[in-house]
Amino acid sequence: MKISCRYGFLAVALMLVFMLSACASKPTHWQHSSNDRQQAELDALECQSRARNKAEKEYLFREAERPRAGIDFYSGLEGDVSKFEAKKRSRAYFETCMKYKGYRPMKADEKKA
Repeated sequence: MKISCRYGFLAVALMLVFMLSACASKPTHWQHSSNDRQQAELDALECQSRARNKAEKEYLFREAERPRAGIDFYSGLEGDVSKFEAKKRSRAYFETCMKYKGYRPMKADEKKA
C-alpha cells in the first residue's frame, strides 16, 4: 500500500511540473503583420474551437479503446494523465492553427516589430 501511495505522489508531482512548465512557455499574445486586433481575436477563437474539437475527438477515441475489464487501480491517474495530454495536444493544435494563419507568438517582454 505504501508503494502505491509513493507512485501516486510521484506521478502527481511530475504532472504538476509538466503543467507549470507548459504555462511558463505560453505566448502572451499573437501578432500578425496585417490583421487588426478584432480579426486576431476572431482567428484565435476559430483556432481554439478547432483545436479543442480535434483534441476532444482524439481523447474520446483513446478512452473508448482502453480496456475496461476487471479492477483498474490506476484508472484515476491514467484518466488524469489522458486529460492532461489532451489539453497539451489542444494547445499544440491551437498554436499550429495560429501560425498557419500567419501569426507569430509574442512574449510579454517582446516589442512589436
